Amino acid sequence: MSYFYTYKDGDSQIDAEIEWEHTGIQRGIQRYRKDLMIKHPHKDGSVSYSPKSVVDTGIGNQIVNEVLHNISGEIYKLCEWSWERFSNPTREREPSWMPVFLPLEPELLAVLSIRCCFTAVDKTLLAVASELGRQVKLQAEFIRWKDYESDKAKEAKENGEYHANIYKLMLHRTKKVDERSFAKFRKKSIEFGKFDWSRETIVTGGIKLIEVLVNHGGGWFEVHSARVTKGRRQVIEKTVRLSPEAQEFISKQHERLELTRPLMLPMLVPPRPWVRDNCAQ
Repeated sequence: MSYFYTYKDGDSQIDAEIEWEHTGIQRGIQRYRKDLMIKHPHKDGSVSYSPKSVVDTGIGNQIVNEVLHNISGEIYKLCEWSWERFSNPTREREPSWMPVFLPLEPELLAVLSIRCCFTAVDKTLLAVASELGRQVKLQAEFIRWKDYESDKAKEAKENGEYHANIYKLMLHRTKKVDERSFAKFRKKSIEFGKFDWSRETIVTGGIKLIEVLVNHGGGWFEVHSARVTKGRRQVIEKTVRLSPEAQEFISKQHERLELTRPLMLPMLVPPRPWVRDNCAQ
């Protein structure tokens, strides 16, 4: 069977091939957009979809890596200052945000800040700061609880006794470790205590991390102030959001990536023959 084909301008088969390849491009775009959705199967057999957060996409990972590099140094300075102040107390009143920078590594604080601001974008500054401070507290308690269970099990073994490591028990019995499973299993650790942080500490700690993110993050995030009407009075409301430059970058990246994943369909006509150094006639 010969695959030689003579190509002519206006050939119907060539026009059909071009249209067929355009179809592959459109199907690739649809496939890319579907990958940006989260599938939620339901008990009745139906399925619903919700959009992924930008932070959970390839574009989001690119932004996270850049911002993480930019802000880690600044957060490290605040952690170092907080530990110095904690180790050498003075008569001066400690900043209310200081406890937030004591229990976790600077890189982990940076990651929590970026992810929280990505997922809570366009919410008020107070709401984002409260959620960020709460997540820092929760993560610190989780690490503390994990170490506590490990130390108790090790101490019991040295004394010839047995202590069930509840952290490992949680990993064995749950498919996904999240806030709900942590709350359920840490109740079994009767002696384990939570961090006694006030509402002021949680909020001001979150605001301090957002300030670092906005001022040193490379221009990806901003705090926008707008006058809004609440009841009979007007107030200035601050919201955390992606900067216009960041929104434009994300939009253009999505447009570019949509076109780089065409569906490779079989050709309707054979390709041009290759001669010499892989140069098509």
